[in-house]
Amino acid sequence: LFSLALAGLSIAQALVGVIGVQLITQEFRFTLRPTFSAEPRRQRVMAAKAITITVVGLTIGAIAVPTGLLIGGSLLEARDFPFESGGPGFWRATIGAVVITAIYGLIGLGLGAVLRSPAAAITLYVVWVMLVEGIVYAVVPKVGQYAPFQAGSQLSSIEPIEPGLGALWGGVLFAAFATVVVATGTV
Repeated sequence: LFSLALAGLSIAQALVGVIGVQLITQEFRFTLRPTFSAEPRRQRVMAAKAITITVVGLTIGAIAVPTGLLIGGSLLEARDFPFESGGPGFWRATIGAVVITAIYGLIGLGLGAVLRSPAAAITLYVVWVMLVEGIVYAVVPKVGQYAPFQAGSQLSSIEPIEPGLGALWGGVLFAAFATVVVATGTV
């Protein structure tokens, strides 16, 4: 029921990813020359943008997750589904949902830096998250559970979705993927 209460969070996470894409692709379109004239070290510019999108993602997550749990939990209770807040794993999954929202932004930032086109980066981001990983997971769940966004979803679930990949390792895999994408965009 926890994931059902947070069903709308995926929209906020997609939005944070799109903000991450726009944060860097708009730089390439309009203000790249002044930015690199002021700070010629690309790593520092990307680090500043990564910090910015992380703060934005954490802020949006810190607002969306409790709001979603409050509204979603109330709707579930109204329909006679017992929604227990504070049970085993509840707080870990709640904090995990906030953290995942920030990681979505970092992946968007990295994709935007790699592709440099807002349309291409947003399309790839949305199609990968909403379609490709879902199909891979549905067809081959043993492999699909290790896809980055599927693995990251373990962090925001109270009970493991697939045995063998728990919240900690799912979160580590997702964060490692984000790190690789941002590092690739930086290079």
